[in-house]
Amino acid sequence: MEIRIPIMGESGEIGDPRYHSRKASLHESAGDLKRAVEEMSKAIAGNPEMLSYREQMIRILEKAGDDQEIVRQCDEVINARPRDADFRFRKIEALRRMQKLNEALGVFDQITSIYPHDPSYSFRRAKFLWEYEQFGQALREISRAISLDPENPEYYTARAEILLDTEDLDAAFADYETALELSKENVDMIYHMAQIREAQGRKQEALELYRKIIKLRPHQIYSYQCLCDFYMAAGEYTDAIGMYDRMISLDPEKANLYLDRAALYEDLDMTGNAVLDYEKYLTLEPSDSGVANRLSALRERMA
Repeated sequence: MEIRIPIMGESGEIGDPRYHSRKASLHESAGDLKRAVEEMSKAIAGNPEMLSYREQMIRILEKAGDDQEIVRQCDEVINARPRDADFRFRKIEALRRMQKLNEALGVFDQITSIYPHDPSYSFRRAKFLWEYEQFGQALREISRAISLDPENPEYYTARAEILLDTEDLDAAFADYETALELSKENVDMIYHMAQIREAQGRKQEALELYRKIIKLRPHQIYSYQCLCDFYMAAGEYTDAIGMYDRMISLDPEKANLYLDRAALYEDLDMTGNAVLDYEKYLTLEPSDSGVANRLSALRERMA
């Protein structure tokens, strides 16, 4: 169906880039991406300096899956504006989808050479390298970002995550610790530190860190869940039940807490307590037939 729009008015006349941009939008909405591209080509030809037209064209091309043309469009902007970073990043994304990773890294090199003192670009390059498991290069790049902005906790967190992938746990712990100092009582950092100490078998240090989370956030279920998981992994089930008790006191309507505690009671042969928790769970989730059947079986066993 032919899409008709006014020839005159707010969108301009035929031949006016605004007219063709508007018509491209209508074709895009109708799913006719080929004609949308044709109209945007006319808009860009009429005003090649209008970056919003290039952005609109790239959005349409992304829907059409034409990454090669996206690269060409970006190159035209970059040639006209040699210091442009935004369209270089658009080009990187297109090259990534095309699996042209070396070319994408080459574009990153252009950006960091143009803006050598901007840590955010080194950070983005590090994340790109990390995604493709280029750990050594990623560590060098994120360390460069840290040297340019040593007060940014996000950079230390990113380096810690890369270090975890290389199994350098002590170095990762140190970076999380620095991020914690910079971000002030960020419980996520404490959780990661506790996880590292737990993985290293340093249980007492891990326990102290999990308790620190509770001290900082005593009214959040997450705080007790962290310590509950620790107790479960350590086989300290009585302490884990204590954590479930605390979580339920904070949110007595959270059905899954009763379900999880009931399962733990079953494992400990505390059938009566398990029945009570399954009953409470079913008052909150009455349509769960699987748990209803499980409850019936337990009652029969107790009879």
